[in-house]
Order: sequence, then C-alpha cells, then structure tokens
Amino acid sequence: MKKNKKGWPYSSNPPNNRLWRQHRDELFEKHGNGWWYTAGIHQYDFKERYRLKKLKEKKMEREKNG
Repeated sequence: MKKNKKGWPYSSNPPNNRLWRQHRDELFEKHGNGWWYTAGIHQYDFKERYRLKKLKEKKMEREKNG
C-alpha cells in the first residue's frame, strides 16, 4: 500500500473506499468496538497506566481523609 503525499494510504475517502472498509473490519474483529483506544498499545502498558491511576486516586483519598 503506497501512501500519497499527505500520508493517506487509500485512493479515496472513507466510507467509499473498499480497502479502507476491509482494514476497518479487521481492526474491529481483532480489537472489538473500542479498537481505536487499545490498538497499538501493548496490553501491559494499558494495565500499568490503569494501576498507577488507581494508586494515585487512593493516595489522594487518604490525604483528603487524613
């Protein structure tokens, strides 16, 4: 697949481009409905960021309650 000058790899805009639809369907099949949130992110990194967020929230709650 060759990208054009602006970086768009498809010959036309979605949803009319058949190749774009095929790639989108593959992403939905592999990652589910939230593919844009997790695609390209290693699951470990995602879980680690979630864990750190929860630890930060607990620390703030402890400081608030004394």
